[in-house]
Amino acid sequence: MAATGQPITLITGASSGIGAALAKRLAGHGDHVILVARRLRLLQEVAAGIEKAGGSSEIAVCDVTVGDAARACVDEVLRKHGRIDRLILNAGGGSRIAPENLTGADMRATFDLNLFGVVNFVEAALPALLNQGNGQIVAIGSIAGFRGLPHAASYGAAKAALMNYIESLRIDLTPRGITVTLAAPGFVA
Repeated sequence: MAATGQPITLITGASSGIGAALAKRLAGHGDHVILVARRLRLLQEVAAGIEKAGGSSEIAVCDVTVGDAARACVDEVLRKHGRIDRLILNAGGGSRIAPENLTGADMRATFDLNLFGVVNFVEAALPALLNQGNGQIVAIGSIAGFRGLPHAASYGAAKAALMNYIESLRIDLTPRGITVTLAAPGFVA
């Protein structure tokens, strides 16, 4: 459970990579981090590392592509903590697929994860953020969203759509007290 006054940060895709690294860093700076991903064992490992370093966290197993699951996750955080200070929407990924092998199903799956996984959590959390009158939404895009890359048509298109969505939210939500941030990293090991 978060200490009184401790920032509440929900991070999707927190079981590995950028999400796990952000969770560890923010917990080290005093945030109570809600680790969200599908893989329980990996979430438990990240949480154990945070706890061992003196931070505080909790786990929420959730498939971000399922709107009802995202709503249930956000509702539980709000029930337990009364607010969300920072929403880091990091869950994403994609496969390198040659154009002759790319299908509509591949595109839909990539958009479900990289775009609609973000949309689901924004939709679930935005009423609370607006009611609070403050908070931050951070989305992890990609340099692939700026320009096409080889064998990355579905991933690049999904990240381009995500980046446009987040830029539009920034315009609409900044005057209402919500900070909206887009990060677009390059290649990550």
